[in-house]
Amino acid sequence: MQPFTISFPGGQHALGVSVTEKKELASAFKLLGLHASRPVLVLVGGASGLDAQHKAGIQNILQTLAQIAQHLQAALLDGGTRSGVMALMGETYSNGKHSFPLIGVAVERKVRWPGNDKPEAHKEVEPRHTHFLFVPGSEWGEESIWLTESASALALSQPSLTILINGGEISRQDVLLSLQAGRPVLVAAGTGRLADEFAASPPSPLLHVVAATDLNALSSKLLALLTRS
Repeated sequence: MQPFTISFPGGQHALGVSVTEKKELASAFKLLGLHASRPVLVLVGGASGLDAQHKAGIQNILQTLAQIAQHLQAALLDGGTRSGVMALMGETYSNGKHSFPLIGVAVERKVRWPGNDKPEAHKEVEPRHTHFLFVPGSEWGEESIWLTESASALALSQPSLTILINGGEISRQDVLLSLQAGRPVLVAAGTGRLADEFAASPPSPLLHVVAATDLNALSSKLLALLTRS
């Protein structure tokens, strides 16, 4: 297991590492220069299916999310592809000149990056992420358990939180795995699809609902859950 540098057009660089077993996670994060025992945010949501009606509101949510992560120097994990909320998160990160780690967790066989093009890989990794963890599998959704386990490995005894924005069936899997791990989930109601479904009928007391348009409430809830205040 060796870390490697991904160089993107435009001058961005990211560190990546590939793992094959969950017991390698702690070592993988050390190789990436990421210290554990820190607050962790897990962003899950629509990789596709975002419409113009919701996009502006989602960008405002992501700006709030980035500000909180920067303030706490939390790690932020997502699926790492150049699509949907992950692409918007990369854009938000870059525009805000943030320094917290933005980590993509993706099935290695399903994604490509400069110098690693594969015929079966149809999605690019998002170039403004700072780190990538590439995991085994052959289908979308197989990264979900790794996303959950990675958050636990980085947070250790520190608070962690999953936030759902929009989302489809893979996001449903992400949320349910977070809940099974005892991780609270914050749902941005009004962002469409799965987020609105869960907001209308929360499946667990660990699921917290905040209106996407109420950024003050969103910020307060994020801080409360990530600082246990």
